[in-house]
Amino acid sequence: MNLLILVVDDEPDVEVLFRQQFRRDLRAGRFTMDFAQSAPMALQRIADAAGVSLILLTRQQYRRHLEP
Repeated sequence: MNLLILVVDDEPDVEVLFRQQFRRDLRAGRFTMDFAQSAPMALQRIADAAGVSLILLTRQQYRRHLEP
């Protein structure tokens, strides 16, 4: 089972921070990470992926793009 974690945040350093924090797990192949800078980009990545196991997003991303 290949776990995919999708991180959604508009801050550019978030990807670097997550990759540094989880570098051993990523190298070991325990899971993969993908990143999106906006909710629309995240929705596209979800549609393109075979399956996303976990989605992490900031409340601001949710409010800005998904609330009616």
